[in-house]
Amino acid sequence: MTCPIIDGWYELYALGALEASEGARIDAHLLAGCPVCHREVEQARRLVAQLACLSPPAAPAGRLRLRLAARVAALSRGAHGSVN
Repeated sequence: MTCPIIDGWYELYALGALEASEGARIDAHLLAGCPVCHREVEQARRLVAQLACLSPPAAPAGRLRLRLAARVAALSRGAHGSVN
């Protein structure tokens, strides 16, 4: 069984990849209590979580890592200027 209101949008919703207005429309539909959509969104969320586990860990390249570390250090000292 499918729901014509948001059928086909479940995965994009679970990813948070929809425009704000479309996400709000789906939020309202879910709050209205559609059991089909609740089930489908939960299934999509499980799928998204599994996909996240399949990707290999990524680390920033050496130079980027250094820039990020410098920026974090500057922010922790309260300096909000740009760090090169």
